[in-house]
Amino acid sequence: MSRYNDDMGRRLDERTSRLETREEWKAKGLRFLRYLSTRQMEVWGFFAAGFILGKIF
Repeated sequence: MSRYNDDMGRRLDERTSRLETREEWKAKGLRFLRYLSTRQMEVWGFFAAGFILGKIF
C-alpha cells in the first residue's frame, strides 16, 4: 500500500511541476510580447531577422 501511495504522490508532483513550468513560460511569453509592443517597429524587424537566422542555423 505504501508503494502505491508513493507512486501516486510522485505522479502528482510531476504533474504539478509541469503545470508550474507551463505557467512560467506563459508569463514570460506574455511579458516579452508586452515588451515588444512598447518598442518601435525596427525592434520587431531585428527580432524577426534573428528568429529566422536562428531557424536556418
